Amino acid sequence: MLKVKALLLTLFVTGCSFDIDALINIGIGQTDAGPVDGGTADAGAPLRMVAVGDSITAGSPGNIGGYRAHLGVLLTEAEVAFEWFGRNTDDGGDHEGYSGLTVEEIETKAIEAVGLFSPDVVLIMGGTNNNPKVPEDYATACENIKAEGVAHVIAATIPPRGDGEAIQPTIDYNEGLPAAFFGASVGITLYPVSAELAYPGDMADVAHPNDTGYEKLAAGWYAGMQAAYVIP
Repeated sequence: MLKVKALLLTLFVTGCSFDIDALINIGIGQTDAGPVDGGTADAGAPLRMVAVGDSITAGSPGNIGGYRAHLGVLLTEAEVAFEWFGRNTDDGGDHEGYSGLTVEEIETKAIEAVGLFSPDVVLIMGGTNNNPKVPEDYATACENIKAEGVAHVIAATIPPRGDGEAIQPTIDYNEGLPAAFFGASVGITLYPVSAELAYPGDMADVAHPNDTGYEKLAAGWYAGMQAAYVIP
């Protein structure tokens, strides 16, 4: 528990810090005794990973691997054996990223992917295309995915927006996630993956990261996987 608290003390979402005491009680992929059984890099076999989400997960614009390509580099450098699974593929590997999907549609894709590929870990990013954006819907989707038998579900915050009417709802959504995920099932991790992104510098357009932004997302995912005890 102390390791997770140390990791989370300095994390911020869209300029607003997470409440550490609330966040520490969210399901974070472990119990008081240690990591959740199964689906960790220590187990020997390659980590089976599914990345699910909307066009940001797909890597738009350009669909050239997005954060998955950069995350793959980080995992390889750390000598973590892994394999991506999904029904789509690009330079970043197989994935479950689909343009325009809402949280509810992402949940459906994720449940299908769990049945098809039996992943150890599901990385989910959703909410960009929802209007209104309801943090509780995201938490419910993660619970439903976890109930399919996957060991770890890691949920990310979403990147900032640059189009006027979506800016504040995105901030409010990210800020509302800790409360929505409070008391989540063990094995569900909420992590501020997008916390380091800023508009316009890290964005290719009003909704999608540029390569620098995707690199920052990869670093956020890597830290989230560590917080969930999926990787050392």
